[in-house]
Amino acid sequence: MYVLFISKLSFTYQKAKSLYTIELEQQFVWSDKDGSFY
Repeated sequence: MYVLFISKLSFTYQKAKSLYTIELEQQFVWSDKDGSFY
């Protein structure tokens, strides 16, 4: 149970991290396009 919780927590962290990275990349793409952040 404890190990399962840890792996689930790290999975959630990885998922959130990748989502955050995608958002950042999209922001940089948009800022490159017209010079401003949305």
